[in-house]
Amino acid sequence: MSLNQPIKDLEQAESIPQGTAYVASMGNGQGVKTVTQEVLTKTVGEGLKIGDLEELNTKNKESLVDAINEAKQSGGGGASVDILDSKEEIEANTEPGKIAGALAVQEMLNNLNFPDGTGFYPDVQNGVRGYNTDAARGADTFHPFSNGG
Repeated sequence: MSLNQPIKDLEQAESIPQGTAYVASMGNGQGVKTVTQEVLTKTVGEGLKIGDLEELNTKNKESLVDAINEAKQSGGGGASVDILDSKEEIEANTEPGKIAGALAVQEMLNNLNFPDGTGFYPDVQNGVRGYNTDAARGADTFHPFSNGG
C-alpha cells in the first residue's frame, strides 16, 4: 500500500482490530492528527450521552444493546409479573402484586352470581336496564334496576 494511494482503491477491512488509528482533521484548527479507535469510540459514546454503562442494573454491562437484551429476556428488568390465568387462581390468591389475566376476568364476568348462587346477567329490555337471573334472559327472569338507568 502506498500512502499516496486514493482511498477508493484501498482494500476494504472486514473488522477493526484493537489499537487501530484513524486520521482526523481537528475541528479546533490544530491540523490533522491520528486518533486511536479506543479514543474515538469513547468520544463518540460521550457525545451520544448514553451514560455510564457501569450504572446499569444488569449483569451484562459490555454494551447498551447487551444490557437491553438482558432486560428484555428478564421481563423488563423490574419485578416480574405473576399473571393469574383462572378464576380458581384468583380466588385462591392471598399475595399482593398479582395480576388477573384477561381470560380469567372474562370468565368471572361471564359467570357473575349472587351469594346464593343465583345468576347475574346484565340486561336491557324495552330500553330499561336491569339484570336477568337466567342466561337465556327471559322476560320472567328480568329485574329492572330501581331507577331504570
